[in-house]
Amino acid sequence: MGKWRSENGHPEPYSVKFWGVGNEPWGDYQMGSMSLPQFELKHNLFAKEMRKVDPSIKLIAGGAMPDVMEGADQARRINGQYVPDYLSSADWTGQMLLNCLDNIDMVSEHYYASGNQHTDMKLQKKVPIDPPLSFIEWQRAPAVQVRAKYEHYRNTSSAFRPSAPSPCQLRSTSGLTSAVCRTPTKPSPPMPGRFMRCSATPIFFKWAH
Repeated sequence: MGKWRSENGHPEPYSVKFWGVGNEPWGDYQMGSMSLPQFELKHNLFAKEMRKVDPSIKLIAGGAMPDVMEGADQARRINGQYVPDYLSSADWTGQMLLNCLDNIDMVSEHYYASGNQHTDMKLQKKVPIDPPLSFIEWQRAPAVQVRAKYEHYRNTSSAFRPSAPSPCQLRSTSGLTSAVCRTPTKPSPPMPGRFMRCSATPIFFKWAH
């Protein structure tokens, strides 16, 4: 790769600091998809080798909270639940944090906003929104999803420490909702940090160790 870079006019390294490890590895529709235990091993191996070259890099894990595992209908094939429990075998992000936290600086949460479908929990599938969303509600949908993501992370935090009060506060910056948290004292389990970026997909979360 370095040779190709040099041949294309850039002999010096680009000094890239933010690296994503995998893209939606939880999806059985992805080329190279694998089981969660296999991917945890792969993530940790990649992190170890990459940090040998540059210890200052920031590693972004490919995550999927219960809502994504439900929306992509992936949890059902893993543990039979349509919406997986927090920290269960089908909670991809939760398990990654349990087993790879030392090699995670951020989590990339992929989701795809839909303006014409929602989940019917009784039917356990996506159904059309009827009547359709108003224009205002359609515009609010991304912000609602950001809030939902924050709530998922708060619930994940509670799953790690059920008796601990939430250290997070919500605030709005430039029209986007962000969660800002204090760094817990060690050896406390992980707590969510702040949103690094928000768009249709992905949402990046920074985790405080």
